[in-house]
Amino acid sequence: MLRRSLSTYDILTVKDVVEAYESRGEFQSVFLTPLVYVLFFTFFASAALTHVPIETMFPSQNGLMAALVTSGSDTLTADSKMKFKNIQSQADVFPWFIDTFVPSVFVTTDYNNVSIPVDQVGRIAAFQKVVGAVEIKAYVAPKIPCDVSASLSPIYKSCHDWANAEQETPWYLNPKSPAQEIIDWFQEVKANHTLVSDANTALHINVATYNGELNLLCITALQIKFQPGGYVDTRSKMTSMPLDPYGNDPSGGLMDLITGMFFLTTVGMDYRKIARHRKQKKAVVWTKWRMVTWMSLASVLTFYVFWIILSVLVAQAQLKNEIIAMENPAFDFEHNTALAIVYFIDIMDRMKTMG
Repeated sequence: MLRRSLSTYDILTVKDVVEAYESRGEFQSVFLTPLVYVLFFTFFASAALTHVPIETMFPSQNGLMAALVTSGSDTLTADSKMKFKNIQSQADVFPWFIDTFVPSVFVTTDYNNVSIPVDQVGRIAAFQKVVGAVEIKAYVAPKIPCDVSASLSPIYKSCHDWANAEQETPWYLNPKSPAQEIIDWFQEVKANHTLVSDANTALHINVATYNGELNLLCITALQIKFQPGGYVDTRSKMTSMPLDPYGNDPSGGLMDLITGMFFLTTVGMDYRKIARHRKQKKAVVWTKWRMVTWMSLASVLTFYVFWIILSVLVAQAQLKNEIIAMENPAFDFEHNTALAIVYFIDIMDRMKTMG
């Protein structure tokens, strides 16, 4: 009978026992981690949909898009109204303003041409109440001498510094003004070339609205960019902001709390793994899964940081007070023009900051 010496066997040390005991947590985490991640994602998705209510934001933006960002490839005739996406030259800008933009924004009559109630004046697509004012900004490239080294420079006279365009003083149009009054203003600036000229690089039109049916603020930014080659590029952007951060859902706060708990749990679980590796003097390997985990954590944290900032901005009493003051029938724009402009500027600046 053969006997083996004890030296031929691996001796189990105390260190091995300790490592085996401590590895129980790692073994358990293999099964618990996927479950934690799934629950984390589920609760975060629920909280995010409460704070960013797509089901109400979509119909609001869809209505504004149909009214302001008009487009179409139908056959153009002499009676066709200029659409935003069909603007191809400077000559198309004012027909769009006068025939499409003004009738959509400065609404004072219904489809029967009957005057609508005062509280419904200035509504886009019947439900989008314009708040503050319609802001129009023009950017102009200063004139500069043409490149004298060019052989044909004498026939071009003056050029423009497109890289250093300057913003002119913005115009603020009162949404309660009659449409004809706004049309007359556009006709005047058209005749004077004070809004659109060969030196223009861009026009920015900002419209802030409130939808009481959906309890949403929205900022619509329309941009008309004039390129030095003559091409006109039209762009639009819409950003909606719910006034109630929880959308009248009392469970929203609970979802945030549970999401925060899972956030801390996920951080703690991965930190324990890193600490265990360092204690065992093992290299901490940043696998693809670990990188995805921490990038997801950073995304969740970023979402809540911006959401908190937006909630604070929306809840500011000054913004609400200025909007309500502007809508007060007793507010006389003609005798309080300076104050109205201050309110217009502040409301639009706050809305654009939120957007």
